[in-house]
Amino acid sequence: MRQLKRAFTLLEISIVVMIISLLLTGVLVGQTVKENSAITKIIYDLNKYTEAVISFNQTYKRLPGDMSNAYTVFGSSCGGSAAKCNGDGDGIVEAIDSVDDDEFSKVFHHLTLADVIQERFLDTSFGNGVTAINGTVCGTSSFDTGAFPGLNSPELAIANGTIALHPRGGNEESHKWLVGKGRRCGYPMFSLFTPAQAKKLDRKLDNGVYNTGIFKVSDAVNGSGDTSCIVSSDFNLTNKKAACYVVYQAFIGLF
Repeated sequence: MRQLKRAFTLLEISIVVMIISLLLTGVLVGQTVKENSAITKIIYDLNKYTEAVISFNQTYKRLPGDMSNAYTVFGSSCGGSAAKCNGDGDGIVEAIDSVDDDEFSKVFHHLTLADVIQERFLDTSFGNGVTAINGTVCGTSSFDTGAFPGLNSPELAIANGTIALHPRGGNEESHKWLVGKGRRCGYPMFSLFTPAQAKKLDRKLDNGVYNTGIFKVSDAVNGSGDTSCIVSSDFNLTNKKAACYVVYQAFIGLF
């Protein structure tokens, strides 16, 4: 005689559903914790490198990257020549200077040589042949206008994220950090943050309003990614893609 198969009881089904719900909740909580940890680490790094630039300026009366006598002070370990090492000393860390290479690509190498940071960042001499995020192999001139995390600039807690010291311009009265996704042949960087991430950073570093204060957020620029960071004058929190380009004016009133 054939035995009938026993069906699941409502209690058993309820237990399975509860277990699945707990697992999904754990995954979501884990993702949130990981993201919050990344945001906290990025804020720590921004503050750390801001203090390093200020310390460098207080010691040498120059900005890293712009220092016109860097080769004299740091020697041949700085770029291998005065032309590769020095900036033009005009008080502005330029994207394109009148000496040789772009000054902002030298910023973290100068900080390394001055021992105001523990990380060791390279000079511009390694630039030829570096592979960009899109697979393109950058030439030396392209590298000089790029930020390559872990090589000539810091590597942030979000993949390929980095920062670059940028000169004053427009209505801003000081230098600022550009925060974005590096490893691109040329300038500027890609957008790095989702609107939700950018809003968290804005709230922690400033006032939470995307276009006022010292932390400013805009849509991605120059075709560098999704361009829907800001919608109807606010963060587009429905967009989960990296769409936000960030400028952090950490040096207002200093230089």
